[in-house]
Amino acid sequence: MELFDEPPSGPYISDLKPGMRLDGALFAVVDVKPVNAKGFEFVKVRLSDSSGSVDGIVTPYSDDKVDQLRGADVVAIWGDVDSRERYAGQVNVRSFSPQEFYDETRFVQPLPANHDAVIQRFFDVAATIADAPYRTLLDCVLTHMPEYFTACAAMRIHHAYRGGLVTHSTEVAEVCLAASQIFPALDRSLLITGALLHDVGKVREMEHGLRRGKYAVHGELVGHVVSGALLVRDFAGAAGLADVDADRLMHLILSHHARLDQGSPREPKTAEAWVLAMADSMSANVARCATEGAK
Repeated sequence: MELFDEPPSGPYISDLKPGMRLDGALFAVVDVKPVNAKGFEFVKVRLSDSSGSVDGIVTPYSDDKVDQLRGADVVAIWGDVDSRERYAGQVNVRSFSPQEFYDETRFVQPLPANHDAVIQRFFDVAATIADAPYRTLLDCVLTHMPEYFTACAAMRIHHAYRGGLVTHSTEVAEVCLAASQIFPALDRSLLITGALLHDVGKVREMEHGLRRGKYAVHGELVGHVVSGALLVRDFAGAAGLADVDADRLMHLILSHHARLDQGSPREPKTAEAWVLAMADSMSANVARCATEGAK
């Protein structure tokens, strides 16, 4: 391992351009995956810094490189940014050096400029929960999981940035609130609580440090849908939530992906569950389209 008293830093990810050479640029290692594509072996890495993230390809392949990358939080990279049309923007890693000494602030993504406003919107919609046990349950879960307000919602699909989870959940809850005004038969307290907590399992599912967005072991083995439902069950009794209401709330979380083949252990069976599933899809797809359109 090569170490530097004052390690090179190089450009930020937001500064990368196709064809650019990298000479010791520093990136945090988010994810590492060995790949064998029709006999061609390489290591696929997800790199990040405070400005964003990018995919990289490490060649030639070796088990030792995989081990080094998996054991490193930050690496200095020598290589270039691919300029081929199909792979434009991808980082081609020719060599790298794990780093032990670095300024962590370079790799901590700042919260969005509107983060405080999103938090206010979150609590504004939470205030519409009329039934005390649901409010108490929400308070218990959030007190136990303060990372909820700064966590990512995903690694790359939608709301894939610090603070993305609370932004996504607030959007979903606001759509559900509008639906409850159109359809007064909906149980608003149940629906809004489910909307605000539907993805709370992502706090346990993913890493939130330098490897933010990467699936933790809990995420790989349990996943955020089941994890979120278990959290509700754990706190329901202390919150004074009746067993039947806890089951209804767990059903919203377990069915919010709408279909079994999209990761839902259950398909929606109540009106509130259907509204939540549609609101979740709306928020995720609008964000995804906005991101893709910006590229």
